[in-house]
Amino acid sequence: YAMKVNKELSKTLGYNECNFVGFDSFEGFGDVKESDKHPRFKDEIFSVNKKKILKNIEKNSRGQKYKIVEGFFQETLKVDPINYEIKSARVVLIDCDMKESAKLSLNFLKEKFQKGTIILFDDYIFYKGDENKGEFSAFEEFKKENTNMKFRHAFDYGYGSKAFIISEIK
Repeated sequence: YAMKVNKELSKTLGYNECNFVGFDSFEGFGDVKESDKHPRFKDEIFSVNKKKILKNIEKNSRGQKYKIVEGFFQETLKVDPINYEIKSARVVLIDCDMKESAKLSLNFLKEKFQKGTIILFDDYIFYKGDENKGEFSAFEEFKKENTNMKFRHAFDYGYGSKAFIISEIK
């Protein structure tokens, strides 16, 4: 979806093409903190056929450059984003359901955010709306810890998914 949004922005606003970096274990969630547990979040449900996913990404990349980093966030996000050739972030898709993973992702990229970065949260309202869990809670905490950034709601998509744009970085 991030590639689709970027392609549309490229056509309508004349942006240059960019590189995409995706992170996935392809094995489900791995170790889940007690606070992130959800009855639907089982490794067997979220384990995927890596070949099939990579084929789908290739088919839908629409000629855009991308790299897939395999592994759990707790390991793959320990390094500097520049090691993955991430110089700046234009469109970020957070689709990791849980608070811990979403917070790791936001903190990993915060130095690469810029005015105009769009952050898509695919599972923004999970956990029956509990404000202390999931992507919603991670984003709320991130905003409180990074008061130098201002965010504006940009649009909703799908069921319970939201996008925000960084409107200011001091």
